Amino acid sequence: DRPLAERVTFEDLSLPLTYVDAARATLSAFLGKDTDPDDALDNLREFGRRVRDFGGFDPRLEGGALNSTVMYLIMGQDDAGGGVELDALTGEPTIVWPGAGDQDVFQRETALALSHATTLGATFIENPLWAFSPFHTLLTPHPLGGCPMGESHATGLVNHLGQVFQQDGTLHEGLYVTDGSIIPTAIGVNPFLTISALTERIAEGLITKLGGVLKI
Repeated sequence: DRPLAERVTFEDLSLPLTYVDAARATLSAFLGKDTDPDDALDNLREFGRRVRDFGGFDPRLEGGALNSTVMYLIMGQDDAGGGVELDALTGEPTIVWPGAGDQDVFQRETALALSHATTLGATFIENPLWAFSPFHTLLTPHPLGGCPMGESHATGLVNHLGQVFQQDGTLHEGLYVTDGSIIPTAIGVNPFLTISALTERIAEGLITKLGGVLKI
Protein backbone atom coordinates (compact mmCIF):
# COMPACT_ATOMS: atom_id res chain seq x y z
CA ASP A 1 0.00 0.00 0.00
CA ARG A 2 1.15 3.50 -0.80
CA PRO A 3 1.37 6.18 1.91
CA LEU A 4 -1.90 8.09 2.36
CA ALA A 5 -0.52 11.24 0.70
CA GLU A 6 0.17 9.29 -2.51
CA ARG A 7 -3.19 7.52 -2.84
CA VAL A 8 -5.57 8.72 -5.52
CA THR A 9 -9.04 7.69 -6.64
CA PHE A 10 -10.25 7.66 -10.26
CA GLU A 11 -13.97 8.06 -10.94
CA ASP A 12 -15.63 8.20 -14.34
CA LEU A 13 -17.28 11.49 -15.27
CA SER A 14 -20.67 11.28 -16.96
CA LEU A 15 -22.14 14.20 -18.87
CA PRO A 16 -25.83 15.17 -18.72
CA LEU A 17 -27.45 14.94 -22.14
CA THR A 18 -27.88 18.73 -22.21
CA TYR A 19 -24.10 19.22 -22.35
CA VAL A 20 -23.21 16.48 -24.83
CA ASP A 21 -23.23 18.62 -28.00
CA ALA A 22 -21.11 21.32 -26.37
CA ALA A 23 -18.67 18.71 -25.06
CA ARG A 24 -18.34 17.10 -28.50
CA ALA A 25 -17.41 20.38 -30.18
CA THR A 26 -15.14 21.56 -27.35
CA LEU A 27 -13.18 18.38 -26.66
CA SER A 28 -12.61 17.65 -30.35
CA ALA A 29 -10.85 21.02 -30.65
CA PHE A 30 -8.19 20.15 -28.04
CA LEU A 31 -5.13 18.50 -29.54
CA GLY A 32 -3.97 16.76 -26.39
CA LYS A 33 -0.92 14.47 -26.25
CA ASP A 34 -0.78 11.60 -28.72
CA THR A 35 0.68 8.66 -26.79
CA ASP A 36 1.28 6.55 -29.93
CA PRO A 37 2.39 9.05 -32.60
CA ASP A 38 3.99 6.33 -34.75
CA ASP A 39 0.72 4.52 -35.44
CA ALA A 40 -0.31 6.34 -38.62
CA LEU A 41 -3.47 4.29 -39.24
CA ASP A 42 -4.74 4.81 -35.71
CA ASN A 43 -3.96 8.52 -35.93
CA LEU A 44 -6.01 8.74 -39.11
CA ARG A 45 -8.97 7.07 -37.40
CA GLU A 46 -8.66 9.45 -34.43
CA PHE A 47 -8.61 12.44 -36.76
CA GLY A 48 -11.75 11.19 -38.51
CA ARG A 49 -13.59 10.81 -35.20
CA ARG A 50 -12.61 14.35 -34.19
CA VAL A 51 -13.88 15.77 -37.49
CA ARG A 52 -17.23 14.03 -37.09
CA ASP A 53 -17.67 15.49 -33.61
CA PHE A 54 -16.41 18.98 -34.40
CA GLY A 55 -18.51 19.31 -37.53
CA GLY A 56 -21.61 17.72 -36.01
CA PHE A 57 -21.65 15.06 -38.73
CA ASP A 58 -22.38 12.18 -36.37
CA PRO A 59 -25.41 13.15 -34.25
CA ARG A 60 -25.81 9.66 -32.80
CA LEU A 61 -22.19 9.64 -31.56
CA GLU A 62 -21.61 6.22 -33.11
CA GLY A 63 -18.30 7.12 -34.69
CA GLY A 64 -17.36 10.38 -32.99
CA ALA A 65 -14.45 11.03 -30.68
CA LEU A 66 -16.62 11.58 -27.60
CA ASN A 67 -18.00 8.07 -27.97
CA SER A 68 -14.42 6.77 -27.64
CA THR A 69 -13.52 9.03 -24.72
CA VAL A 70 -13.22 8.29 -21.02
CA MET A 71 -13.36 11.30 -18.70
CA TYR A 72 -12.05 11.07 -15.16
CA LEU A 73 -12.57 12.85 -11.90
CA ILE A 74 -9.40 12.27 -9.89
CA MET A 75 -9.30 12.74 -6.13
CA GLY A 76 -6.30 12.83 -3.82
CA GLN A 77 -4.98 14.23 -0.57
CA ASP A 78 -4.43 17.96 -1.04
CA ASP A 79 -3.21 20.10 1.86
CA ALA A 80 -6.71 21.40 2.74
CA GLY A 81 -5.05 24.78 3.19
CA GLY A 82 -7.81 27.02 1.87
CA GLY A 83 -9.82 29.50 3.87
CA VAL A 84 -13.01 31.53 3.54
CA GLU A 85 -12.68 35.29 3.95
CA LEU A 86 -15.17 38.12 3.55
CA ASP A 87 -14.36 40.58 0.79
CA ALA A 88 -13.60 43.96 2.35
CA LEU A 89 -15.60 45.84 -0.28
CA THR A 90 -18.59 43.63 -1.03
CA GLY A 91 -18.82 41.53 2.10
CA GLU A 92 -19.12 38.42 -0.06
CA PRO A 93 -17.32 35.23 1.02
CA THR A 94 -14.20 34.44 -1.02
CA ILE A 95 -12.02 31.33 -1.10
CA VAL A 96 -8.38 32.17 -0.40
CA TRP A 97 -5.96 29.36 -1.20
CA PRO A 98 -2.66 30.58 -2.65
CA GLY A 99 -0.81 28.01 -4.76
CA ALA A 100 -3.57 25.38 -4.49
CA GLY A 101 -3.03 24.10 -8.04
CA ASP A 102 0.75 23.87 -7.67
CA GLN A 103 0.69 21.07 -5.11
CA ASP A 104 2.57 17.85 -5.92
CA VAL A 105 -0.59 15.76 -5.60
CA PHE A 106 -1.97 17.16 -8.85
CA GLN A 107 1.27 16.52 -10.70
CA ARG A 108 1.16 12.90 -9.53
CA GLU A 109 -2.48 12.52 -10.57
CA THR A 110 -1.71 13.90 -14.04
CA ALA A 111 1.26 11.57 -14.44
CA LEU A 112 -0.84 8.55 -13.45
CA ALA A 113 -3.65 9.50 -15.84
CA LEU A 114 -1.09 9.92 -18.62
CA SER A 115 0.30 6.45 -17.93
CA HIS A 116 -3.23 4.99 -18.27
CA ALA A 117 -3.73 6.77 -21.59
CA THR A 118 -0.32 5.60 -22.81
CA THR A 119 -1.16 1.98 -22.01
CA LEU A 120 -4.31 2.33 -24.12
CA GLY A 121 -2.54 4.16 -26.92
CA ALA A 122 -5.00 7.01 -26.44
CA THR A 123 -4.76 10.77 -26.80
CA PHE A 124 -4.38 12.38 -23.40
CA ILE A 125 -6.16 15.70 -22.75
CA GLU A 126 -5.56 17.42 -19.44
CA ASN A 127 -8.16 19.57 -17.73
CA PRO A 128 -7.74 22.74 -19.84
CA LEU A 129 -8.49 25.00 -16.86
CA TRP A 130 -5.51 23.49 -15.07
CA ALA A 131 -3.16 22.83 -17.97
CA PHE A 132 -3.40 26.20 -19.73
CA SER A 133 -4.04 28.56 -16.83
CA PRO A 134 -1.00 30.24 -15.23
CA PHE A 135 -2.83 29.87 -11.92
CA HIS A 136 -3.40 26.10 -12.34
CA THR A 137 -7.13 26.56 -11.77
CA LEU A 138 -8.78 23.44 -10.38
CA LEU A 139 -12.29 22.04 -10.80
CA THR A 140 -14.18 20.25 -8.08
CA PRO A 141 -17.78 18.97 -8.02
CA HIS A 142 -17.68 18.46 -4.24
CA PRO A 143 -15.99 21.34 -2.37
CA LEU A 144 -15.44 20.51 1.29
CA GLY A 145 -14.83 22.64 4.35
CA GLY A 146 -15.89 26.15 5.23
CA CYS A 147 -17.78 25.15 8.39
CA PRO A 148 -15.38 22.48 9.71
CA MET A 149 -16.03 20.20 12.65
CA GLY A 150 -13.90 20.76 15.73
CA GLU A 151 -13.73 19.98 19.42
CA SER A 152 -14.46 23.60 20.34
CA HIS A 153 -15.05 27.02 18.82
CA ALA A 154 -11.26 27.43 18.69
CA THR A 155 -10.83 24.53 16.26
CA GLY A 156 -14.08 24.41 14.34
CA LEU A 157 -17.40 26.02 13.55
CA VAL A 158 -19.55 23.01 14.47
CA ASN A 159 -19.19 20.09 16.86
CA HIS A 160 -19.38 16.40 15.99
CA LEU A 161 -23.19 16.59 15.85
CA GLY A 162 -23.24 19.56 13.47
CA GLN A 163 -24.24 22.05 16.17
CA VAL A 164 -22.86 25.54 15.55
CA PHE A 165 -20.52 27.11 18.12
CA GLN A 166 -21.09 30.68 19.21
CA GLN A 167 -18.18 33.09 19.76
CA ASP A 168 -18.10 32.35 23.50
CA GLY A 169 -17.87 28.59 22.87
CA THR A 170 -21.43 27.72 23.79
CA LEU A 171 -23.70 26.03 21.28
CA HIS A 172 -26.21 27.96 19.19
CA GLU A 173 -29.48 26.32 20.11
CA GLY A 174 -31.32 24.88 17.13
CA LEU A 175 -28.72 25.73 14.47
CA TYR A 176 -27.14 22.76 12.66
CA VAL A 177 -24.98 22.31 9.56
CA THR A 178 -25.10 18.91 7.86
CA ASP A 179 -23.52 19.21 4.41
CA GLY A 180 -20.00 18.74 3.03
CA SER A 181 -18.83 22.03 4.50
CA ILE A 182 -18.37 20.38 7.92
CA ILE A 183 -15.73 17.94 6.64
CA PRO A 184 -12.49 19.58 7.81
CA THR A 185 -9.99 18.03 5.43
CA ALA A 186 -9.49 16.22 2.14
CA ILE A 187 -10.59 12.57 2.28
CA GLY A 188 -9.28 11.41 -1.11
CA VAL A 189 -12.53 9.89 -2.38
CA ASN A 190 -15.92 11.06 -3.58
CA PRO A 191 -17.42 12.42 -0.33
CA PHE A 192 -21.04 11.52 -1.14
CA LEU A 193 -21.24 8.56 1.27
CA THR A 194 -19.27 10.39 3.97
CA ILE A 195 -21.62 13.37 3.79
CA SER A 196 -24.63 11.04 3.88
CA ALA A 197 -23.30 9.17 6.92
CA LEU A 198 -22.59 12.38 8.81
CA THR A 199 -26.04 13.74 7.97
CA GLU A 200 -27.74 10.56 9.20
CA ARG A 201 -25.70 10.65 12.41
CA ILE A 202 -26.58 14.31 13.02
CA ALA A 203 -30.27 13.60 12.35
CA GLU A 204 -30.19 10.68 14.78
CA GLY A 205 -28.55 12.86 17.43
CA LEU A 206 -31.16 15.57 16.95
CA ILE A 207 -34.04 13.10 17.18
CA THR A 208 -32.53 11.57 20.33
CA LYS A 209 -32.17 15.02 21.85
CA LEU A 210 -35.82 15.78 21.12
CA GLY A 211 -36.80 12.55 22.87
CA GLY A 212 -37.87 10.72 19.76
CA VAL A 213 -37.02 7.30 18.42
CA LEU A 214 -35.27 6.87 15.09
CA LYS A 215 -36.74 4.10 12.95
CA ILE A 216 -34.99 2.89 9.80
